[in-house]
Amino acid sequence: MKKAVIKSAVAVALLASSSMALAGPSDKVVYGASFGSVTADIAIPTTNFGGQFVVGVADGIRNALPSDLRGARYEQKSTTVGNVGGPASDVSTAKFTLSGSVDKDCSFYSGGEANQQINLGTIGIRTGNNDNVTAAFDQTGAITAKISTSTAGCNTQNQITITKGNGADGLRNDAPGAFDDAQFTNKIPYSLTAAWTGVPLGGAATGTPQDLTATTTDSFKAVQVGAWRSAFTLDVNAPVQPLGLVAGTYKDTITVELRAL
Repeated sequence: MKKAVIKSAVAVALLASSSMALAGPSDKVVYGASFGSVTADIAIPTTNFGGQFVVGVADGIRNALPSDLRGARYEQKSTTVGNVGGPASDVSTAKFTLSGSVDKDCSFYSGGEANQQINLGTIGIRTGNNDNVTAAFDQTGAITAKISTSTAGCNTQNQITITKGNGADGLRNDAPGAFDDAQFTNKIPYSLTAAWTGVPLGGAATGTPQDLTATTTDSFKAVQVGAWRSAFTLDVNAPVQPLGLVAGTYKDTITVELRAL
């Protein structure tokens, strides 16, 4: 019997956080062999007053016996505090959403000035006294101008608009004086072509050459496109007019507008 008790004592283990763990805290006294009127292998829980009283009586009886008749006594106690804050879980997940914003912006570098001046100089006319009367004072050649910037674009969908201040009149002499309008004109219509690298409206795509043209009869042209950034050019072409040019200053204002949508 003593050997069995010894082996049992050696086999005692504490189990926690395992599927093999005991159901809960333990509190009991177990007597082996026999002593007085108490029979062997009696487990008495001591978690309440009644159990404590029985153990006290049993201990009193056992201790009153001669030492060789007392038999074996085993006691175990354990306490633990259960989970606080809800049931346990073997998976815990937390999500963090990052959010920020970027302002819409359109830029067009024009040399630091919003209104640049382009001097076309003298617009050539035929001045020879030996010219046929139908050619005298005619425009001698087409007028061309090129405007370019290395930096332009918008970081959002946008509308590009090119506008002639005088509309379809183009370059216009606003103080020509009196003239025979069957033989002379005070207007030089011109075409205007803008070019850049970008994408049309729709999904994301790799930029390709894009252009927008206002013909000699157009006052303006506009197109809506996706976000873009690239060089930007404007080509002006005023073809030779069929009538003679009346003397004076010919001018117009070209406006390029990039407007975020």
